[in-house]
Amino acid sequence: MANANPPTPPDNTGKTYKTLKTFNPKADIFKQFFLNPTSATFMNVRASALRAGYSELYANNITVQKPKWWRELQDTSDFRRAQMLNKAESALYNTVAQETEDRDDKKLKHDAAKFISERLGKEHYSTRQELTDKGGRRLFEKETRETHNIPLSTLFKGVKQE
Repeated sequence: MANANPPTPPDNTGKTYKTLKTFNPKADIFKQFFLNPTSATFMNVRASALRAGYSELYANNITVQKPKWWRELQDTSDFRRAQMLNKAESALYNTVAQETEDRDDKKLKHDAAKFISERLGKEHYSTRQELTDKGGRRLFEKETRETHNIPLSTLFKGVKQE
């Protein structure tokens, strides 16, 4: 028996939809240089903008003009992480360079900077012992870790001798 009342399509009038961001290749390149701790221009607005291909005048005025892509970048968690890492590195440097602060305050700042650096700047400051890869997968299976307990000939199964 056929359905006498077919379903009506949903009413989408009055709803607003966000459009996808327009692709801005220079802003994406800038972001890679600016937020990457291994970049020579890490957290340096002017140098990152020049490397991304912006004009010198624009590179000098990004933080003053505050274009939309810059404001959006400042709202991201990547930007906040990069700022924390930059401040942690500065605190570590100041801890080593200065001897004027009282001992408790200095130790607290050093410990906080070390904590942030080890987690956000893993590539440079990590004390992690590699038992897994970056994705969390095991680097070694139990059998490969204990190869010293098996005869050498079993490691070369299937290899043709010349």
